[in-house]
Amino acid sequence: MNLFSLGLLLCCSLAVWADDTRFSDTNARFRCGIRKKSGVQLIHQGRTAELGQWPWHVALFHGADYKCGGTLIDQLHVLTSAHCVIGPNRRAMRPDTITIQVGKNVLDENPDRVQIVRVREIHVHPDFMRNRNDIALLVLSQSVQYSEFVIPICIEGIQAAKGEDLVGQRGWVAGFGETETEKFSRQLKTASMPVVNNTECVQSDPELFGRFVSPAVFCGSDKNGTSVCRGDSGGGMYILAGDHWELRGITSFSGLSETGTCDVKKYVVFTNVAFYYEWIKQKTGGTAVVIPKRISESKCREYSRFAAKRQNGVCYNSRSPHTVAIIDLNQRHISSGSIISESMVFKFQHLVSDVVWDDLWVRLGNQPDKKVIREISHPDYDPETLRHHIMLLEMDSPLAFSNRLVPVCLANLGTENLYDTLLLNGYSGQSANTNEFYESVENRIISNEKCNETVKIAHAKYTVNEEELCAMDRYEGFFFWGGIVGGPLQTVNTRSCMFTQVGVTKFLIPHNMNREVTKTVRFTNVYSRVTAYLDWIEAEVWGNETLPEDSEFADNGGEAPTIVDNDVEGDQEVATEARLRGITTSGDIIHFPKD
Repeated sequence: MNLFSLGLLLCCSLAVWADDTRFSDTNARFRCGIRKKSGVQLIHQGRTAELGQWPWHVALFHGADYKCGGTLIDQLHVLTSAHCVIGPNRRAMRPDTITIQVGKNVLDENPDRVQIVRVREIHVHPDFMRNRNDIALLVLSQSVQYSEFVIPICIEGIQAAKGEDLVGQRGWVAGFGETETEKFSRQLKTASMPVVNNTECVQSDPELFGRFVSPAVFCGSDKNGTSVCRGDSGGGMYILAGDHWELRGITSFSGLSETGTCDVKKYVVFTNVAFYYEWIKQKTGGTAVVIPKRISESKCREYSRFAAKRQNGVCYNSRSPHTVAIIDLNQRHISSGSIISESMVFKFQHLVSDVVWDDLWVRLGNQPDKKVIREISHPDYDPETLRHHIMLLEMDSPLAFSNRLVPVCLANLGTENLYDTLLLNGYSGQSANTNEFYESVENRIISNEKCNETVKIAHAKYTVNEEELCAMDRYEGFFFWGGIVGGPLQTVNTRSCMFTQVGVTKFLIPHNMNREVTKTVRFTNVYSRVTAYLDWIEAEVWGNETLPEDSEFADNGGEAPTIVDNDVEGDQEVATEARLRGITTSGDIIHFPKD
């Protein structure tokens, strides 16, 4: 790439396109577009890809020779450019001459994580011509085994998308293509680039792009020396859709310089995958592979029917109304929590000593306060060591869900995404009686080993273990961090408008408190990990429920419907919600007034 130049498995099932119904227990633990490896923070310039950063990238070989890139879309299918699998006779090559390699980060090395798989069938788009309809689907001879280094990317949610929807967004590309040395890169390279309007693309070079640009393609590049080149063709452009990655483009072509090398000052043309969605579906056969699905995941899908978007594309529940405040009889804020069902709130175990536990209330946005009638501590909770420091609160009556109040989903081993955008929120303030709604997307997961170096300073006898997560966060200004405890660490799906909780805030450790030097405080935050307690939560919340194997809800690719509304009316409804909470709104942040 010329980056300096071209537990408890219940009831329902999840469909994945494939014509092989075998799906190993290992593969069932993964979901498309969710990475399982940590890497350095993504940057705009080209760089060497971290191991596991793009687990869906495929290296395509003609015999023993590297040729192109590709993208894994399920355990049996790879998408690539048609021109990567066309022979000298302008027909599709024989499948037995092509192999693909997944889990590969170094071109000339094949460690155990790399899987080499032969191709059984090649489907070139029937209308392929040079630089037109440049897409092909490869059917593998056997299923790949998913791992931290091999995971498919999502395409299910893009069927209604259009190329112009991408304009202004930055996508990521990866490949082993030629570098400035005009040789294939030994290491996998990656870079970010913006998608531009097709009109702008054509105007930049009418002779090159004018004949080929159409709704079937889109263009992108910073035109700053970071681009793709020979050998990168067939690789994907990946777009982050909140809590998962989607394949939106396939690298097709760009221009050449006067010396015949890749012209990095020109735009790159990508095949628009959404435009060919129905063709892909037809060629994959549409046969569903059954993935065992936990009851919490099925309930999440059930609750998602309440989610909806405004006409401007903003989710009605974008203010995280599932995050609630736990208050006592004196209206004092005790902690934060999150709504996980009609009657249950998930939070950390109480630590405050002077609270009347028999008179706790849940304060939420668009409904009256709910009295807590039962506290369910984890059976292994130890107040001395603070292990298993979580609990459930049962409310006195069920909540009425709507597009403005949707419960949070609970992460499992497949849906847990720790390495993209993580949102922390909860109720805080300068004291227990002055509360504000706190939000941060500055959270970055760190290893438990690194975390313990900080934890030991504040809590000498405490050691973070595998049931916990740690993240770095920062905050500008003054706030009562104790109120955030119990709040959810979560991901957000921008298509479905659903939040998925991965952690419960346990405690925060400030790094610098000298306000004369800086107003920004960095924190190491420790969270109870949802996946470690999911069996217990499911048994307590939905243990008596049984669900049909076939979902009652139509699958629209996970896209929340748009509900036509009046902007003024919507503003009034938000204000009404705020008044019910006894708070005022300012921009995108909700503030409790000071007493």
